[in-house]
Amino acid sequence: MKTTVRDCESAAPRTGVRGRGFPGPGFVLTEADGGRQDDAAAELKRSFDPGAAILAFAGSSRRGTFNGRLIESAVLAGRTLGARMSILDLRDLDLPIYDPGVRPDDAPEGAMTLRRIIAGHDGFLIASPEYNGSLPPILKNALDWCSRAAPGEQSAAPFRGKVAAIMSASPVLEGGACCLDHLRLVLSRMGVLVLPDELCLSNAAEAFAGDTLADPDVRHVLNKSVATLLGTLRMCRSGACAE
Repeated sequence: MKTTVRDCESAAPRTGVRGRGFPGPGFVLTEADGGRQDDAAAELKRSFDPGAAILAFAGSSRRGTFNGRLIESAVLAGRTLGARMSILDLRDLDLPIYDPGVRPDDAPEGAMTLRRIIAGHDGFLIASPEYNGSLPPILKNALDWCSRAAPGEQSAAPFRGKVAAIMSASPVLEGGACCLDHLRLVLSRMGVLVLPDELCLSNAAEAFAGDTLADPDVRHVLNKSVATLLGTLRMCRSGACAE
């Protein structure tokens, strides 16, 4: 199956959102106010590094999921800020169950394709559903294949030194919080700087109006998360972040 990385250059009832209190810059970039930017948003937008490439993907094994729609909304927020955004569908990859006994030279083509895609991006937006309080198999399996060291490389080399913002949408009140704790741990072990703020969208069945987030406050939190990722990437690419 052909793997598609989609370039994104072109163009209700209240839900619960949990964060870890990251104090990032304030933004107002919502449909409710016509995309108005406050002064802080405009200043940070001018400071973004246009060379940074962001890869967005959901840990979902079905189409039309809440987390897939959340990623689409996050990509729209990034495009609004002028970021280079791409979307990867993990289902397009031919990834068997991870086998540590496979020699690096004999890794499946899907794993090699995923490593090349990850290596070609500076930051990540990851939305994951929660399966039994943890990561879904399709996401954990993809991360495991990327953690395998290729000849002459460190383990998890494609991810190492990159930056990620994580989020989850769930129909339950916890909003996927347990899953994000596990995702944060796995990514951190792989050398990724995971932003301390995270979006846990509860009551996801009521959160969307079509493919759009219905609540302007939730859109504000999502926009702020994306903007913080972009600002952090700029600092890291300028040498201000240490692995």
